[in-house]
Amino acid sequence: MKRASSTDPKDYVAQLAGTDYQGVTARIQFQPNGELKNPATTLFSYRGGQRTPIQ
Repeated sequence: MKRASSTDPKDYVAQLAGTDYQGVTARIQFQPNGELKNPATTLFSYRGGQRTPIQ
């Protein structure tokens, strides 16, 4: 948001792709759509007894 000088996702999501640094728990990088690459945690949903990652 700082690099894009905006809090509007239309402006800052494009800037996320250039993010690449070693954080405390993992390397921080983003996919072109703004999602984390290789996140350190994953959230799951349980439906009908089946565990599936939340997209």
